[in-house]
Amino acid sequence: MLKKILLLGLLSLGITLQVNAQTVDSVAQVVYLLGNTASTTIPADHLQAFQQVLQAEKNPFTVVHLGDIAANRGIGKRLNAGANQKIDQLLQLTKDRGKMYLVPGDKDWDNSGREGLEDVRRLEQYIKTHQTNAQVLLPSSGCPGPEIRDIGKTIRLIALNTQWWMHPHRKPAEPDTDCGILSDAEFLETLENAITDARGRQIIIVGHHPVLSNGFYGGHVPVKSHFFPFADTRLKPLTWLPLPGLGSLYASYRQNTGTPRDMANPGYQNFIANMNRVFQEHDQLIYAAAHDYSLQLNALANNYHIVSGSFSQKRNVAKNIESQFNRAKTGFAKITTYASGKVTTSFYEFTKSGTAAEVANYTLLQSACNPDPDKAIPVNKQVGPCIKLEMPAPITTEEVTTNGNKATVIAGPQYAAKGLKLKFFGQLYRKSWAQPVQVPLLYLSRTPEKLRPSKFSGGRQTTTLQLQAADGRQFIFRSVDKDPIGAIPPELRNTVVTDVLRQITPTEQPYGALIVSSLLDATDILHAQPKLYVLGDDRVLGPYRKNYQDLFGMLEEQPGDAKGETLGFGGATNLKNSFKLYQELYRDNNNHIDAQAFGKARAFDIFIGDWGRQPDNWRWAGYKTDSQWVYRPIPRDRDHAFSRWDGVIPWLADRKWAIPNIQNFDPEIGGIRSLTWAARHLDRFLLTSLTRQDWLNLAEELQRTFTDAVIDKAIAELPPLIAKAQGQEIGTTLKARRARLPAAMEEYYELLAQYVDVVGTNKNEYFKIERLPDAQVRVQIFRKNEETNLPQGEPYYNRIFFKKETNEIRLYGLGGQDVFDVSGQTAASIRVRIIGGDGQDSIRDVSAVKSYGKSTVVYDNKATKLDLGKEARNLTSDTPDINAFSPTSFVYNAYSPNGSLIYNQSDGVGLALGVTYKRQHFRKKDFASIYSFGARATQFGNLQLTTNTLWRHVVGQWDLGAYLDLGGYFRTYDFFGLGNSTKKNEQLYDDKFYKARYGGVMSSVFVQRQFFQKSYFRIGPLFETLTTNYRDNSFLNQPNGELPPVNTQKQQLIGFNTDFVLDLRDKLIFTQRGIRILVRHNTYKPIKNNMKAYGLTEGFIDYYATGRVYLPVTLALRLGGGRNYGDNLPYYKYTTLGMRSNLRGYVINRFAGDASLYVNSEVRFHLGEVESAFLPFRYGGIAFFDRGRVWYQNKSEGRWHDGYGFGFYIAPVAERFAFSMLLQHSREELLLFSFGAGFRFDQ
Repeated sequence: MLKKILLLGLLSLGITLQVNAQTVDSVAQVVYLLGNTASTTIPADHLQAFQQVLQAEKNPFTVVHLGDIAANRGIGKRLNAGANQKIDQLLQLTKDRGKMYLVPGDKDWDNSGREGLEDVRRLEQYIKTHQTNAQVLLPSSGCPGPEIRDIGKTIRLIALNTQWWMHPHRKPAEPDTDCGILSDAEFLETLENAITDARGRQIIIVGHHPVLSNGFYGGHVPVKSHFFPFADTRLKPLTWLPLPGLGSLYASYRQNTGTPRDMANPGYQNFIANMNRVFQEHDQLIYAAAHDYSLQLNALANNYHIVSGSFSQKRNVAKNIESQFNRAKTGFAKITTYASGKVTTSFYEFTKSGTAAEVANYTLLQSACNPDPDKAIPVNKQVGPCIKLEMPAPITTEEVTTNGNKATVIAGPQYAAKGLKLKFFGQLYRKSWAQPVQVPLLYLSRTPEKLRPSKFSGGRQTTTLQLQAADGRQFIFRSVDKDPIGAIPPELRNTVVTDVLRQITPTEQPYGALIVSSLLDATDILHAQPKLYVLGDDRVLGPYRKNYQDLFGMLEEQPGDAKGETLGFGGATNLKNSFKLYQELYRDNNNHIDAQAFGKARAFDIFIGDWGRQPDNWRWAGYKTDSQWVYRPIPRDRDHAFSRWDGVIPWLADRKWAIPNIQNFDPEIGGIRSLTWAARHLDRFLLTSLTRQDWLNLAEELQRTFTDAVIDKAIAELPPLIAKAQGQEIGTTLKARRARLPAAMEEYYELLAQYVDVVGTNKNEYFKIERLPDAQVRVQIFRKNEETNLPQGEPYYNRIFFKKETNEIRLYGLGGQDVFDVSGQTAASIRVRIIGGDGQDSIRDVSAVKSYGKSTVVYDNKATKLDLGKEARNLTSDTPDINAFSPTSFVYNAYSPNGSLIYNQSDGVGLALGVTYKRQHFRKKDFASIYSFGARATQFGNLQLTTNTLWRHVVGQWDLGAYLDLGGYFRTYDFFGLGNSTKKNEQLYDDKFYKARYGGVMSSVFVQRQFFQKSYFRIGPLFETLTTNYRDNSFLNQPNGELPPVNTQKQQLIGFNTDFVLDLRDKLIFTQRGIRILVRHNTYKPIKNNMKAYGLTEGFIDYYATGRVYLPVTLALRLGGGRNYGDNLPYYKYTTLGMRSNLRGYVINRFAGDASLYVNSEVRFHLGEVESAFLPFRYGGIAFFDRGRVWYQNKSEGRWHDGYGFGFYIAPVAERFAFSMLLQHSREELLLFSFGAGFRFDQ
């Protein structure tokens, strides 16, 4: 019997081993990728070949169409036969087997046209009604996504509607409520969660637009396009029309400025930047897209980017360092996942014989079962039977000693500091971080709630374990220690930047949440009650056990919804995050927040100095009363309460112009704007109904609540030694702030009251606006009676505004058929902007204000019913964004100081100081006006005061600007005479013989029109008063018959300036490709002496190209020149050549004349990068050759002047911080040295 049992056991084992051997490398799932079938008829042989591949597929498969599906301009209101047939052909591919997901592209959105949203919804409806077997358009309803589909047990497919990011016309966005996600921030948060929650599955993200592409839309324009710009267009008669100059301009435009389809376009760049931020935080992601008509596999930052967009047609594709496979052939791609965890991708091309041939196969991820260490292929960390299910190690470094059921912990021994480190970074809360404390051990299996780990959800700085109780309640265990490395760009991690930012952690009181919880216990503000523990070594930690035992942190209950008969957190029926709360408020005027409760919570935040109250740090408890929902705030995450910034560097960081969202916890309650910065949009959206008296009442209530005894009790919640070391100081500060709380709340009220957004809902409302005496305005919002169009019941919003407090009131109707009624007569009043919103609105204004200007401004669609008197300004329009609303649109005015040390041989040592003030205005993008003031003084007499002003979009898209430059002496001007063969005597040069100084006033007023992102046209009058100053023993004071005389008289000039700049470069600094053209003309007319006008026309054209010759090499070329006209010019108005501008190898302004011509060439060798522990940096070499000459009175004696040399550049951290050094040589100069920020060629 025993032998039989052993035999059966061995047989069983053999069978098991055999089964495992057969299944461990078996295919789990296959995903086929195709795209771009909209622009042309799908070749029948391509469909047939692809169908044959699917029929031969023996494994479970899914087909994903990556966008641009049916027609070049969407399917339209009337579906044409071609689009109809094309969709049907695609749906037939998975009629019998497999699933199909289709992702919309820009062509499905009406080719980024006005009918885009309607078209993509029509497409979805057609697919729904004609589907043959589980074919689905994702994401649905034109929503941004992400939408998740888990395929089998090994794949998580995340679908994105990438066109939503860059669509220039109507799309689902706030305040629409058709989609669950409506904002960039919510999209990114949901995408992060979808990736984090997918443990055990291979993540494949699909969207139409690539994040990385070497195709035409990625800026890789073929050489032929520079000569034949219509070669790749549908304009067949012009295909081979040679236009070499215009071709290069067109190519540079597509590469560096771009249409909405090009990756260089700002909307597309915003999408790329946000996606890259997500990708940098994760690895082993696969992102699949189409858009470009090619087949590509690119690897970047431990992730893979696949482009499969050539199912119907092909287009050129280039190669770069990220390229693994690039082919300009028609075909498709395939991803295969295996049970072992291996992941491969294959590329197929359509052949002339009508088949699909596999032309490339790559292993993206190795299986963790017997990986080959010699292959530079990452091992799959998510999928497969051999992966080690271990969670990431905590990012904390506390010291823990256990004894029985207690543990002694030092929260942050690494924050100890002394000497200069202490001086520069401050004492902060270092004593609390370094003080040993005794806390209980937490054994999850012994808790009354029977807690079990459910998810690792470590944030960027905090290690977090989510726990679930036996009754379904959720708890969270958050580490006390923080590490900023997760919030630092990958290229700066483990450098001096990380070390510096780690010194910011001691600004936080590690046990502050215990004080906060105790204080809140004395109020009716909903809150969690954290407890301090060290995680014990408990088997229920499972895979978390090895890395998370002895973790020092705080345990608290997470707010949760009601479950069955059990109410949720705080007795609530449901809970929302801030994004979902917004949607509830948009949806219905029966949904509102408890503004008094939220105001009290915000007053408490100011009281404790908590500046970290961004929207994600709030949850909202919903309570239903009759037909209404009321939401009360639940604040969470108290990392920044009682924050201290008392060292030199923290003090500088705490300045308003430095980091706007931090504030020191001091007795005076200073910096209200900084203290409330993180919640500025939340507050302005949710607290507009509160009056000054409301805020004072809340402050006084908190004063009565927080008695000395309550504060002392809260401080006693700290570990005893911490309470003694730094807790008493916190208590003393709280008592001082308590006395100042009413004044602080008044200051905050006044800050919120300056510009107020009053927002309706997507239901029908009646806005009643009354202009009252004493420049007051009452705003009321009622529910609208559908039969009478009049107010119904009591107003649900009612507030009086005062002109001395409020500059503007902005009323947003949102959706629905709203009525706006403005009435009242007064001498002065507040400007009211009415933004009607979608729906058939009615706007009536019979008010009258005696003061200058229009006090009512109306924005809505042209179809809006208007009854406007003389007080209203009608700005109705059918532009897509006329009724746009975003709760994050408000921007504060801001100023920023700047300064720098100066040194050059002519001016000596000096200092430049300045300040820039940027003002904002309603719907002025980026800024409404900019004011810059500067002062400059140097050792040898240069003294300048400058001011520059720019008012944005004063008339249409035209800006208005002005500048004023006052110079005791302007920068050094060396003058060697006129002509191409002037002499330079080294001894005289050293004795400053050639030095010429001039000073006075230069000013101009201009209008400016910006276009193509970086290009502009500028024109305007100028005025100058300039006086020459020179020494007796100088060139300008020496009679010399061999050289022409020059004008050194005082100049009083009026004139005109015109600038045209066409900038089609990829970057303003560290330029690598593109074209720039500058043309400038200045005309001057002396006011006195009846002198004739004179002037200067100058310009240049730059060309940049970068290629790879063993390493990246950038070629930069410039052709330029200038031409004066008129007689008797001042010496400083002639065109010149020299080191600072256009002829390196010669000193500044070395040659002057009335005409000039020059050629500059520069080659930059990008040698590599250094991953330094101090700072990472890029470096390279530079070589240049310049040639130029000047003419005077149509003569140019002597030779062309040549300058050449070499140097290097270093770009620490990022390209914008690059600096370069050049050694320059010419026939005249043995060696000249220059050093500066960036490349002078690019400036």
